[in-house]
Amino acid sequence: MAAEPYSRNLLPADVDKMFTKKLTEIYKARPEAHSSMAACVSSEGQQITARMREIRGLSVDGRKTIYVNQRVKDQRKWYRLKAKSNKDHDSRGLFFIVGCEFVGVVIAVCIIFFPKIIFNPLGTVTTLVAVFCAWVQIKRHSELSQSYAVAEQELTSSESLADHVKTEDDLREYVINTEGAISREHTMWCAKRI
Repeated sequence: MAAEPYSRNLLPADVDKMFTKKLTEIYKARPEAHSSMAACVSSEGQQITARMREIRGLSVDGRKTIYVNQRVKDQRKWYRLKAKSNKDHDSRGLFFIVGCEFVGVVIAVCIIFFPKIIFNPLGTVTTLVAVFCAWVQIKRHSELSQSYAVAEQELTSSESLADHVKTEDDLREYVINTEGAISREHTMWCAKRI
């Protein structure tokens, strides 16, 4: 996209050096990223592909169109699906909790009316309720759903502003702001995992 720090006024060789240096820094900072990064290497064995260079050479409108269609819309869809998935997981967890609590109440009522029952599964049911409550709290599906929904909304707003991008400066600022929205959500996600 020729956005910072890879601006249009840099020589292609300088841009390539900066980009590969950044990838090396990522490898060093996050060794677990090696397998994911290796999957991104082109079939020609290049980290910087001919297509990347071609896109960099396009007009502002051409790069904007590619950025909106292949980055912004793709990320919006990903965040929307993750928000829905986490909301569904949270709902299932709450359903199991309420279901187990209902079963516990039924068992307790049965024990009151039939005190001679030898088998008492109430302890097992209350343990299951505690396990499901702990699971829901550990997984934080509700928080993640909200976080992903906010990120999706920010990207929706960003996409709405794409029509106003007309110049190199507009595109640079647009990309920086959009990537900032993605980065904010990712930073919050990382912080919640600690």
